[in-house]
Amino acid sequence: MPAEHATVTTGHDNTRKSAFFEYFDGTRPLAFLGGLVLAGWQPPSWGQLVGKGPTPASLAAIVNIGVEMQLLEKAINLVFRLNDNTKPESIRLLTGSLRPALHIAFATLIMHHADRMREGEMVSVHLSLEQHILGVFKPSEPARQVLIRWGSIIRAQFEQDRLHSNPEP
Repeated sequence: MPAEHATVTTGHDNTRKSAFFEYFDGTRPLAFLGGLVLAGWQPPSWGQLVGKGPTPASLAAIVNIGVEMQLLEKAINLVFRLNDNTKPESIRLLTGSLRPALHIAFATLIMHHADRMREGEMVSVHLSLEQHILGVFKPSEPARQVLIRWGSIIRAQFEQDRLHSNPEP
């Protein structure tokens, strides 16, 4: 049985196995539309207005200012606890077709870092994020400041990319 199925249907707590489970807290039907956006797939046509669908947060915003994608990939693997010992059924998260979903989830994690730390939400996840950013990038300033700066850059691009979906008042 897939771990995510067991988590949803039986109430198991798998947050120590992967940070993924910090986000996975709903039934599949509830997660369906959000999952489509996170995976970068086009939304379903039913009930949709004509035009481009939702746009997820993207790491491209910080890659464009010189953040190395190779180091971001390493940080993603550390934060989401993916390594060579990852179970075969989850290997798509490590190198395969689900990797873009991890990029979006990681960009979203960075984008909301300052807000979540201020509100005391998901503190263990965000402290882990800070620790891994410090270890991977070795910045000259505190990791929290780096993440706040990156988060504001990602948010600005995210809001720009979503202008098409916000009707004018």
